Amino acid sequence: ATANLYRQNQLLEPALPHLELAYQAWAEEDDRQDMFNMLHGLIQASTRLGRWDEAERHLARMRELTARSPSFEDFPFFIELNAATLAQARGNHAEAIQALDRALALEHTTPERYFVAMTQSMLAHSRFRIGDIDAAVCHAQAFLDSTEVERSAPELLASQAIVAFGKNQSLQAMQLLLDMLEAERATTRERLQRNTAGQAAIHNRRLEAFESTILRERLANREIQLLQAQQAERNARLINTLVGVTAAALMVLVGFLFWSGRRFREHARTDALTGISSRRYAMELAERLFAQSASTGRPLAMLLLDIDHFKQINDRYGHDIGDRAIRSVTEEVGKVLPSDSVFGRMGGEEFMIMLPGTAHQEALVLAEAIRRRVSEHSIHVDGIEINLTISIGVAEYTNEIARLDELIRIADQALYAAKHQGRDRIVAGAA
Repeated sequence: ATANLYRQNQLLEPALPHLELAYQAWAEEDDRQDMFNMLHGLIQASTRLGRWDEAERHLARMRELTARSPSFEDFPFFIELNAATLAQARGNHAEAIQALDRALALEHTTPERYFVAMTQSMLAHSRFRIGDIDAAVCHAQAFLDSTEVERSAPELLASQAIVAFGKNQSLQAMQLLLDMLEAERATTRERLQRNTAGQAAIHNRRLEAFESTILRERLANREIQLLQAQQAERNARLINTLVGVTAAALMVLVGFLFWSGRRFREHARTDALTGISSRRYAMELAERLFAQSASTGRPLAMLLLDIDHFKQINDRYGHDIGDRAIRSVTEEVGKVLPSDSVFGRMGGEEFMIMLPGTAHQEALVLAEAIRRRVSEHSIHVDGIEINLTISIGVAEYTNEIARLDELIRIADQALYAAKHQGRDRIVAGAA
């Protein structure tokens, strides 16, 4: 009870010896459930205080107790959860993810839905920290959907920020992060005040004994008042310093998260080999252009192009030369395209071009200009000239085309026909 009182008031340091005493008392009764609960409390408190070695020792005791208690089915779940808590606190997010995945596999063994929900929240945090955004969003959403348990404000805000980040809602994500930082700052300030109050209470007890002594020795009461004032001033300076350092660290963290998020999005949107749009980002932009044409009737054309005999180039000259061929075609095509077009690499030697505001005949003229420019360009390998050609399939948006994948299918069939008819040519598809 004393340990719980200290923990509820965020006084973890004095809670530790009482948790250990409670564990020893339950061990004498061989009450393994309560022994396990005390070890859980010791691990959590030691971890939050940064005492990794102590937390590891308590975790080893928990594993040994579990091995002796096979009838307690949910002990393994909590072992993995505590191991993940320690790994996450130490910044070992890959290790934390492994432990959390094992915990989720054991969630059916425990009725404690709060801790199952917390597993989702912790997974969202660690997945986000290693850059696995899609998985982080899934776990964050699962945590937000777990309405049957009570969740604290920082956990809710962090999960909401991750979900918003996954939807490219950067402003909302930043606002949620700042809200979370404010909540964490308030929690930190409250914890510091309680710790300071606890230390002040200990100091006051010592001061009372000292006061009795100096009173018996007839020392002036002013000395006692001076000591109290000095202690209060030190406490105030400590609180201000710690709050300031915490706030600065949190703002640095916000800046880093914003910067790394922007860098991550840039990498995700760009094909590493060519520097043009990646398949995923090109498809995202194509969906937007298709939706605009569907709602406004604005012309829209699609080109699918493929480097002819690319496999032979790879097989004969090697993949490095194949990469040079892909980069060369990308550079030549980019010189012809209008500024508002979307140019993306769909995979291997295949590319997609979206031409907003471009009607069928204009698209054919541009496709011919692209084909001619590539065919007039070559690359040289050890004195050998390699001529490059491309085949192009053209498709135009019409009212009969309801979805983007139908437009892609028409362009793909036209590209196949161009290949079948001898390559180095353009074929227009029909709906």
